[in-house]
Amino acid sequence: MIEAFAFRWSLMKMAVGDNLGVCSDALHVLVGGLLFVGADVALRRSSPVLPWLILLGIEGANECLDLLRPPGGAENDLSASLHDVVLTMALPTMLALVSHGRGPSPPAARSEPLTALEQGTRP
Repeated sequence: MIEAFAFRWSLMKMAVGDNLGVCSDALHVLVGGLLFVGADVALRRSSPVLPWLILLGIEGANECLDLLRPPGGAENDLSASLHDVVLTMALPTMLALVSHGRGPSPPAARSEPLTALEQGTRP
């Protein structure tokens, strides 16, 4: 049952790559970047760690399905799976490191004036 699903999943990925005109490696990079950015926007978190971990889980599940395919295919060996994980996680890792170094966004402007205490002056 799971092997049949893994086979259909693989066929669907190949069809998407063929329809977009991109190779499997490029598809891993593009989908990894899009899923990471999508998770980051959806979660609205200041830290990129959770979106990165979500993507790693999705990619891990994808590679497990690839490894369950019948023997003889190019996608069902460990070295090919590790190659795919590196390609999928490379761009999100770079984005996470860059965004983590920026720090939190500045607070929004206040609509009311600062009090004397907040200004650090005596009334």
